[in-house]
Amino acid sequence: MRTKNCESLSFNDFWLRLIATPVISFSVPAIFFNVPFSTPNYIKIGFISMFFTIFYWEGNRWIHILLLRKFNRFEDVGTRLVWQTILSVVFTVGSCGIMNQCCTYILSLFQITKESLHETPFQHHTAALVSLAVIMGIYESAYFFNRWKMAMMEKERLEKEGVISQLASLKHQVNPHFLFNSLNTLVYLIPTDQQRAVRFVEQMSKVYRYILEIRNKNTVTIQEEVDFLQSYVFLLKERFGENLQVTIDVPSSYLTDDIVPLSCQILFENAIKHNVISAQYPLKIDLRVDNDKLVVSNNLQKKHQVVDSTGFGLENIRSRYELLCGRGIDVLATVSNFIVALPILK
Repeated sequence: MRTKNCESLSFNDFWLRLIATPVISFSVPAIFFNVPFSTPNYIKIGFISMFFTIFYWEGNRWIHILLLRKFNRFEDVGTRLVWQTILSVVFTVGSCGIMNQCCTYILSLFQITKESLHETPFQHHTAALVSLAVIMGIYESAYFFNRWKMAMMEKERLEKEGVISQLASLKHQVNPHFLFNSLNTLVYLIPTDQQRAVRFVEQMSKVYRYILEIRNKNTVTIQEEVDFLQSYVFLLKERFGENLQVTIDVPSSYLTDDIVPLSCQILFENAIKHNVISAQYPLKIDLRVDNDKLVVSNNLQKKHQVVDSTGFGLENIRSRYELLCGRGIDVLATVSNFIVALPILK
């Protein structure tokens, strides 16, 4: 029963009742009945006050729990508050009359006369109603705070699910794009050198094994990405030979940090797609670390003909980084170089 009540209240109020009850009880005589703290019988009066406070608290708490169970939707808060006010006031005022009848007997147990307190029914009702307001204010504050916390958690959950959904969508764009370019390379190799085509297929299988392994990952270590790039560069070198020059220089201290998977591969692929590659104009791609960022740069020698492109490469990487860590990527195009800096995720 206790656990069920706590679930209805949305919090365990044991310590609240244990601490707040004596605080209210020993404050009431001084505040509402003008009994000085220095009065010899003040401790006894405080304990008598506690009897009333416990009665009012437990009664109104039970009303609050019953109404929370009956009006458990947030849309019913207004209706519940109206009923809470009516029932609590009726219970508290009605209880005052009954409790006053018992008051004389309780005071006699502590050898205190009722006349010595100089209390009036108005004071008694006022003390009871103010105590009621304090008690219900505490419970309603706890209720609305819990509702707010639940709403924030739900919002965070929905946002997280939205991010995961968007990341999945973005990652699914990579595989068809990469497959399209790999098949184009294979189509180029088959008629010219079948043995190279076979080697290309073998290495391509290794590359796709990596893609399958990371398909459910939002980040990978730089070590994993670099190992994958070594295989990918092998495929590129099979086609372009020394016309493509790739340098990968990543300090070992960064290899355990994370980046977005396939981000470097997309940048390598874009560099090849948009630039001239020949013996006279070799394409140089450089991968390095600078200011805690993974930097991919290439010399700029744009093709004159229009290149068929889906245009999603950089935007895909930028979107995934923004969703994962709230940071974008840095893109710089100079007269001679194209540079992209990717945040390293510690």
